Order: sequence, then structure tokens, then C-alpha cells
Amino acid sequence: MSGGNRGENVVGIIKSLIFHTFPTWMYIQYNPIIGIGKTLSGEGIMEELKADFSNLKAKIEELIHLLEINLVTAECYSVERTIRGEANPARIGVSKLDRYQSKYQGLNNYRIQQLDGFFTVPKRIVGVIVPHLAIEGDVRKRVGEINEVKDHIKNEMVRLFSCRKERSRKYKELAPLVMPATIYRHINVAPQFTYRSNFSWSDKQVAPNEITKDQAKEIVKAQRVEVGNGFSVEDRIERDLASVNSLGSDVEILRLAEVKAHPVQSLTSRPPWVTNGPSRIHIKATSPVIVFREHQKGIITKPLVAYNREAFTGDSKRSVPSTFKPIVAHLGIYARN
Repeated sequence: MSGGNRGENVVGIIKSLIFHTFPTWMYIQYNPIIGIGKTLSGEGIMEELKADFSNLKAKIEELIHLLEINLVTAECYSVERTIRGEANPARIGVSKLDRYQSKYQGLNNYRIQQLDGFFTVPKRIVGVIVPHLAIEGDVRKRVGEINEVKDHIKNEMVRLFSCRKERSRKYKELAPLVMPATIYRHINVAPQFTYRSNFSWSDKQVAPNEITKDQAKEIVKAQRVEVGNGFSVEDRIERDLASVNSLGSDVEILRLAEVKAHPVQSLTSRPPWVTNGPSRIHIKATSPVIVFREHQKGIITKPLVAYNREAFTGDSKRSVPSTFKPIVAHLGIYARN
């Protein structure tokens, strides 16, 4: 973001982060809610939801305009999910956010980690918007209104459809290009986030296990493949098998199990670590994070280099050495260098 394009780029980042995180405008632009009240129970409910979506779109546009004219900077980072913790942050441009994967998935799901009083964002693609502190009151008010409308829409859908799968199906009917989960995610203002007990997580680290080449192949064949980025199911499995087959017979293969997460009980008015002690806590939140300039010193906006190294756990047996080479990283298959 240098030279004459800097202003244009940061404005683009703001719009990408907020609209693509919860692209409410998609509900209006791509799939107008017209006549679908006939397919859902409750007279007039769909008309009310249509008005709610329009209201939400207007509020998000107001927030973006407020941030644009009071902006210090805006940044995006691409986080490579190799070993849980060997994240490799890299600055990315606005153009990269135009890809489907980034727009509708990457920016929708990441975690904010609090460690020793600092915040960091260690997952996928993340964004931080830094405005001046002078507009803090307005920003918090507008963000609160946006989150309130989201909650209202969610509660109406829960009231109409008690079955989670049915709700998911109806969301997709209303907005086929938007991930249904985004309705549950709040825009966050650091350092005082909106905490929700069902979105608080405590991770249990799992030590890596040694596996054979045949076991690695079985893991590859049994994977659940999401078709995308030009790959078919067969292409993805064939590519991953080739990576495993390229290993020599004397190579030590390791499986790094996924971190198992479970909900942490917490009060909605206070952050989880207040009631749960000093243990490492993840708050599952939504992009973007708005950080005021004067608060930047206390907040880390880049991922930590080693996510679950010894410094985090205090247990060398559970740490993940950086000497592991990713073979099929998305399945947790690595080889020791």
C-alpha cells in the first residue's frame, strides 16, 4: 500500500473485510427475497426479514463510510495453516481477496487468541482495520447495532425452524452464495470484544504420532474432499497420494492430530479468561477486527510464529518442532527432516 494507490487500496481492504465477512448485500443483490414467504411458515415473517436484511445492509454501509474517512490503516494477512502453530504470515493485496475461497470462506472463520494480555489471530486470512480513537463511540454504537440485527435474524430463524439442518437449508435458499454460519458471527472491536459463551473454545493439544506409509495412504484415501479451486475429488486424492509415495522408506512419517476443541462456559459480559483462569483461550470471532490506533500497542495483529511450541504448553513432549516437513498438511501428515 504505497504511492498514489495507497488510499484506494486501504478502502478496498475495508470493503473486502466487512462485506466479504458478512456480505449482507448478497442477500439483496443476488437473491432478492420476493415471494418466498409462501414457502415458509409465519405470515409476514419473510417480509420482516427482508426489511431486516435491508436495514443491516444500510448499517454496514454507514460503518464502512465512517471508517473510510477516519482511517489510519487497514491490513490483511494470509496465514498458511501448516502445523498447528507454524503459521507463516504474509502480507497480501486487496486483489487476492477477490478469489472465492478468500471471500466466502477464509475471512469467515478464524480465531482470536489471547495470550499474556495480547491478542493474535493465528488462522487463515485475517484482517485488521485501524481507525482513529476519536470515532470510538460511533464505531462501537454502529457495530453494536449491526450485531443486534444479526442476532435478531438468527433468533427469528431459530423460532421458525427448530431443526438446525432445516435452518441451514433455508439460509441457503435465501442466500446461495453466502455461508449460513456468517449470520452467527459478530464484527468485533478490540480490545473489548463481544463475548459469547458458545463461541469460546479451549484447545487440548495432541502430541504427534508416528505412522507408516501405508497408514498415510489410507488417511489420504479416506479424506473428505471439498471440491474447489479447480480440483475434483479424484485429482485431490491422486495429488496427495503422489506426495506420500515420494517419501523414501527411511523417512519418519508423523500424524499431527487436529486440536480437539470444546466449549468453555463463560459470562457474556466478561472475557472467558476472567472466569477460567490463565489458561490459553480461543475466542471464535469474525473478521474483521477493528483496533483503534491508540490501542495498537497492546494488540498483536500478526499470527504468532509457533502456535503450539513449548513456550505455549510448557511441555517439550507436546511441542511441535519446526524440523517437520509438511507432506499433506491439510491432513496433518508430516515427515521429520
